[in-house]
Amino acid sequence: MGWYVKVMRADGGELGTRESVQERIAAHFAGTVFTEEPAGPQKVADLEKRNGFELPEALRSLFAKMPVTYVGDFGRERDSLWIHFHLGSRDSLRMLTAEIKGDLDTAEQMLGRLCAANEWVLSEYSPADENG
Repeated sequence: MGWYVKVMRADGGELGTRESVQERIAAHFAGTVFTEEPAGPQKVADLEKRNGFELPEALRSLFAKMPVTYVGDFGRERDSLWIHFHLGSRDSLRMLTAEIKGDLDTAEQMLGRLCAANEWVLSEYSPADENG
């Protein structure tokens, strides 16, 4: 199980464009690899190919509505420190979330420097927060 955090501006304003946020993350987390996760139809096709069977219609319908999302990975999940940044699906970000596994003390220090340099704030987060 990982530690989940969110990064925002204290005033609730935008962090910046996705591109500028990626640049800021990369400046503090060298080697971060940014990718896009496929949108709905491609996500459905990938899941069906990987699992070897057709998804039930209810799941196909749910996944088909999902937009492309943007993520960044610092390290790998099996490394001593892995951070999975979730940048969402929009070109402009108000918040980003991250899942951290491994050396949490080092992660907190590194994320603290990123936030301090950009006048952002770091707080704990639970994916359950999204569901109320």
